[in-house]
Amino acid sequence: MQTTIERQEAALMPPPTEENIKQIISDSEQGENKLEDKNFEMITQKDGKLKKIYAPRGLSVKMLAQIEFPRRVWLAEGFIPPGVTVIIADYKSGKTLFAYQFSIAVATGGTFLGWQVSKGTVVYFDLESNFERAQERLIRMGADMDDLEKFVIVTNGIEMLRSGLEEQLIAYKQRYPDLRLVVIDTLSKVYPSIGEKGMFMEETKLYGDLRRQAQQMGITVIIIHHKTKMDSGSGINPLSLGYGTNALPANADVIIGLYRRHTTDSEVHLLAQGNDIENLDLICEYKDLKWTVMGNSEEIANRRQEEEILSTSQFKAIASVWRNHKGNTISFRPSDLIEEAQHWPDIGWIGEAKGFAKWIRENKFLIERTLGVEVAEKRNNAGQQFFLSRIGQINEKPDT
Repeated sequence: MQTTIERQEAALMPPPTEENIKQIISDSEQGENKLEDKNFEMITQKDGKLKKIYAPRGLSVKMLAQIEFPRRVWLAEGFIPPGVTVIIADYKSGKTLFAYQFSIAVATGGTFLGWQVSKGTVVYFDLESNFERAQERLIRMGADMDDLEKFVIVTNGIEMLRSGLEEQLIAYKQRYPDLRLVVIDTLSKVYPSIGEKGMFMEETKLYGDLRRQAQQMGITVIIIHHKTKMDSGSGINPLSLGYGTNALPANADVIIGLYRRHTTDSEVHLLAQGNDIENLDLICEYKDLKWTVMGNSEEIANRRQEEEILSTSQFKAIASVWRNHKGNTISFRPSDLIEEAQHWPDIGWIGEAKGFAKWIRENKFLIERTLGVEVAEKRNNAGQQFFLSRIGQINEKPDT
């Protein structure tokens, strides 16, 4: 029996016209496999049988550039796009109230953590709660419940993924044409039974299919997921610390992580990464059942470090000398300032001269920015000296 290709013919069909370009793209996005729509045909003989093989039609970049796709409407521009967003957080960390507050913003067309949110209907699968508890939460949050007609809460009857949930999403879209957001709280309540063998590949298809469906429907599906007990400071990307394989974050449009050192802390570290967003690294405050953003975590850390430095005896001594001087320039030896500062109220002992000089060098730019001066250092017969000169007057530095 022949096992090699004896005859091979390749025929190139005419290139796609403008009329069927969008149909090609639609078929591709929906995973269609219509042989008659394919561009390349090859006839081959293998194992004694003739067989036609089709290769998927593609588009040239030139042709792609001519297409005007409809603008994708974000739920929160630069933060939450259509598709799947995953929130990974510890137990009892306020993640449900985070999603509730965001849902209220969507239902009312308000703002959330500084982002303007597109208005539309929200269907919230609150599968770890009940209507009584949901009502209590909303009251404690101070929500105007009469204004939340577009915020729909479901507490039971939701099917598992692959067992009907996908069809339920379509039904909700038909019931609420302006549906913008579906929240699944939590993933464990809709996760299907998947064996350990090939779990990553199975989950990749599971979440990939859900993502494509959400994008095609023009909605956002937020999945709330529990974080493992592993320390997020262990060197592992904290956004990959959800239970299970990494298939869920790998197939999400955006991953949001909410982390705090202790459950009693009001400050929460918010990390977010996504295909089409800039990485976010924020500090939020979760207090009295409300979430607010405090600012960029690096900026806050730097500001707090500065505040700590500005409260030291070293800075207070330098600031006192500068603010009580006359003229544009002063000079001092660290040892002399240490001796004087011991007798000043609220300052006291600064430390050894060598350590004080090192501290000045390390914090030179902060001293300059805070006091509006330029700092210079010089060694001469009098020993080591530092000079503080008013900005723009550095040339008036004495030569002593």
